[in-house]
Amino acid sequence: MDNENKLILSKEAKQEYLKKLSKRMVKILCLIEEEKETGNNPEGFILGQLFEINAANCLFDFHLTDIVIKLNGILNYTDKPFNIIRKQIFEAKGIIDYLYKNII
Repeated sequence: MDNENKLILSKEAKQEYLKKLSKRMVKILCLIEEEKETGNNPEGFILGQLFEINAANCLFDFHLTDIVIKLNGILNYTDKPFNIIRKQIFEAKGIIDYLYKNII
């Protein structure tokens, strides 16, 4: 992307986005856990987050790439052990929380 046309977010806007994103990572885990009880498939929510994070990645100087990769990996969560999904979600949340604290 040409830097002349790059949209810039303020530090505060980035922090607010990351704060909400961190909570949405936990929501993904909760939705996956609750699926057996509710019958609601969380795939739509995960895909929505994946789309949004991928779009926001350039605004964060591509520091969200690892989160995009982790979410893409858990899209097929039904064929993976829950402890692996949980680990990936908390690793993604850890990256987000680190960025929140260290955003320039």
